[in-house]
Amino acid sequence: MVELQVSQDTISFNSAASACEKCGRWAQAVELLRGLAAAGCRASAMTYNAVLSACEKGSRWRQSLGLLSQMSKLSLQSDHFTSSAAVSACGKVGHWEMALLLFGRNAQDGKSHGNVVTFGTAISACEKGGQWQSAVQFLVDMAVCDVDSNTVTHSAAISACEKSAQWTWALRLFAEMARNRIERNAVTFGGVVSACTTGRVWELASTLVKELLLEGGLESNTIVFSAALTSCLQARKWAVALSLAGEMTARRVRPDPETSSTVACACRHGDQGSLAATLLDTVSRDSLLWLQTVAS
Repeated sequence: MVELQVSQDTISFNSAASACEKCGRWAQAVELLRGLAAAGCRASAMTYNAVLSACEKGSRWRQSLGLLSQMSKLSLQSDHFTSSAAVSACGKVGHWEMALLLFGRNAQDGKSHGNVVTFGTAISACEKGGQWQSAVQFLVDMAVCDVDSNTVTHSAAISACEKSAQWTWALRLFAEMARNRIERNAVTFGGVVSACTTGRVWELASTLVKELLLEGGLESNTIVFSAALTSCLQARKWAVALSLAGEMTARRVRPDPETSSTVACACRHGDQGSLAATLLDTVSRDSLLWLQTVAS
């Protein structure tokens, strides 16, 4: 009867903790865990995973590490979900060293290998910490461990390269996605185009946007065009910028205020006032007022 009651209490707690996790109430989830222990009930690995998930969503890395320590003391077996949540919590707040330490420790225990989610959280931590070499190495490790990379992991690695001005590596990873038939979306293109912008390789940025337009089933967006236009503006390549602006208009890609300002600048230098007017008409009235302030 006692064992049944404990089981029922634990199940009820798991449901409550899961509700807290979905609502982003990490503090309440932690308090529920304390209450479960005070009631003499033994928490399960599933219980801790629910609380860890709540802490991860709240970027509470200290609490996440404390929960891992408690699980170890209770001899509870952690899994891929457990390690992913802890790594992600550390990575979100810029503690990439701790995130990678946790990943390495779990890898030694055989808990990280074989899971694309755990690798993905580690690569995201590298991206946020600007550790492009570690991000690339994780992709290599995935192949060694026979874990298939996907759009998310490769895009995060490309972003890490972009943030560290490693545009050649960003292009390598981008080409690798095509060779391995990994889907490339607008976010992927945006990352590699931004990398080319950072490296002031405006010709490549323009070429990539054109490749995006030809990619079947891929929708172009403001982010990609904005990155390419900024690259052209920095290189003072007005004609290329105007060509891209024309593509935006033809494909009805709505520019944001910053992009419209970039286009307006290119149009002024390229003597294309009518094109500037057409593009500026597509933004909202508030944005137009902002642009008029910038142009004055």
